[in-house]
Amino acid sequence: MTRFFTLFFLTSVSLFAAERTLIIENPAERGIYVARSLEIDNEIITEGFWNVLPHQKESYEIPQAGKLTVRINFYEVTENATPAGLKRCGSKTERFKSIEKKQGQPQFTLFTGEGEVDGYALKKEGKDCSQAGGELLDGFADTVVCSTTNSTELCLSQPIRDIRPDPEAYVGVCNDTDIANLYVAIRFYQSNEFRTQGWWKVASHKCLKLGPFPSEKGIYGFATTDSLDPDASEWRPTWDNALACMNPETAFDYAETPNGLCEARESIPADAPSPIKIPVGKLASDGFRGLVTFDLKPSFISLFRSPSTGDFGLAKDPSASAAKLAAKAICKKQDCEEVTQVQNQCLAFAVGSDVTTEFGWGRNADRKKAEELALNYCRESSEEPSLCRVLISECP
Repeated sequence: MTRFFTLFFLTSVSLFAAERTLIIENPAERGIYVARSLEIDNEIITEGFWNVLPHQKESYEIPQAGKLTVRINFYEVTENATPAGLKRCGSKTERFKSIEKKQGQPQFTLFTGEGEVDGYALKKEGKDCSQAGGELLDGFADTVVCSTTNSTELCLSQPIRDIRPDPEAYVGVCNDTDIANLYVAIRFYQSNEFRTQGWWKVASHKCLKLGPFPSEKGIYGFATTDSLDPDASEWRPTWDNALACMNPETAFDYAETPNGLCEARESIPADAPSPIKIPVGKLASDGFRGLVTFDLKPSFISLFRSPSTGDFGLAKDPSASAAKLAAKAICKKQDCEEVTQVQNQCLAFAVGSDVTTEFGWGRNADRKKAEELALNYCRESSEEPSLCRVLISECP
């Protein structure tokens, strides 16, 4: 019994001693992908990718002894942050794990994608990397002990440097509506803060090229017919919104402070109106370079309803007449009649327990506010206001 306990204890100490920690620090202005490769007696195990955001540091446990090399590349581009070095089997486009056997067959096993079995969707084997469905990734560099005080912490032998030129992105804005003028604001990321600038005036059926803007964290856009009107026609590239500091009454250049305040980056008059926060939509993905378009096209949403049955139809289309025809066709009943049509706004429809008499609709640039209005109007006509519910809501 004593001999067994001693053996178990020594085994535990040996495993613990083999554990190491890989430290990756990213000082760059854009994120990186990390792949690591561990070479042991009979095989080489390579895995990727891990994500390290700009100005962040991450640590990864390495539970086995063996030679550890690491490859790093930046988001959405192919150049490595680590120099040319060892080549390992893997994938450039998705999560992977490869096992290269130094003896026996098959020589390569490659797991790729997200799946339920062992966390990967696909497994393929072959006598070489390409036959296993992979490609040889260059740039695996040796690791070194980070400091003399802790020999179990490993780092890259050279710090990560992003030597690309300062990125520039331009926004091409086209007003494809019959509205005389639309006003555009752009939100972008620069020097570790989000800034929003506006307003640019875009005349009907005209285009402007705005910029350049730095683009490490994407660009957001917002356009409106009248920034002071809560029911104004608004344009955003998506309706999954971030909030941006803006001034609806004057030209502005604001930054968003860590505590959520809007801080002027240009000198403004002391009596200037206060900024507000307005939802914006994302125009470009991380690392985008070049020109991204922001097309200000009309979007009409029509609502038809049958007074006799409560049946309704709601449809969206760039054409006002087409939206009406589609909504009436969805409603189906012969007595279906138009309730409302909105342009570049969200429209919500709510009903109560008696769908023929208890209903309400609401419009607003914000979906939640449109739904709140619809519920409020429904409750005003309902004997049991708590039963009112939103049946449908649609945004441009």
